[in-house]
Amino acid sequence: LQINISVQKDTTTPLLDELVQNLMPERLIQEIGPRANTLVREHLFNNGENKKGWPSTHFWTRAAENTSWQAGSGFALISIDQVGVRQRVNGGPIAPVNAGALTIPARPDAYGKRAGDFSNLKFGFALDPEFGVMRPALIEAQPTTPSALRGKRSGQPPVPPSAVFWLVAAVKQNPNPSVVPTDDEFLETIIQSIGSLLANSSEAN
Repeated sequence: LQINISVQKDTTTPLLDELVQNLMPERLIQEIGPRANTLVREHLFNNGENKKGWPSTHFWTRAAENTSWQAGSGFALISIDQVGVRQRVNGGPIAPVNAGALTIPARPDAYGKRAGDFSNLKFGFALDPEFGVMRPALIEAQPTTPSALRGKRSGQPPVPPSAVFWLVAAVKQNPNPSVVPTDDEFLETIIQSIGSLLANSSEAN
């Protein structure tokens, strides 16, 4: 970004001195940093809840609340201290660590939880209604739904088990750069910051 200033009279020298001081990198960073930080925080807050409409884990709210900025040597650094944000932006493979498989929530009450949070799970196969196939899963060891219990007491055929977690060897997540502001939005923030500094210098003189 280049700003051209034409000097017409010597009486403008004090104003130009003020403009130069305000547009020094250190001064610009102090203006851009907070504005860019606010831009990122508001964008994260507005990312919404999970696509399935399950109870929220407030992931993006926590990411927004853990966003901060600091001045570097010629730059402003915006940090999001929330595990998982980089993965959502860049995408890529996710593999299990110290486990034989990944556990993917199959129903709302499992979302945001780990298999260890349940005390009645066992390995089995369950029908995936989305694809119409049986898949390996962690299922409830004992039926707990009212319909399943009624069927068991009446001697009717048992209700097929439903998955609490799907078991998969690995997944590949698609990148989603839209979860953070675009380059154009950051550029607009920079331009607004420069405009604010120029306006303040004009008013002061």
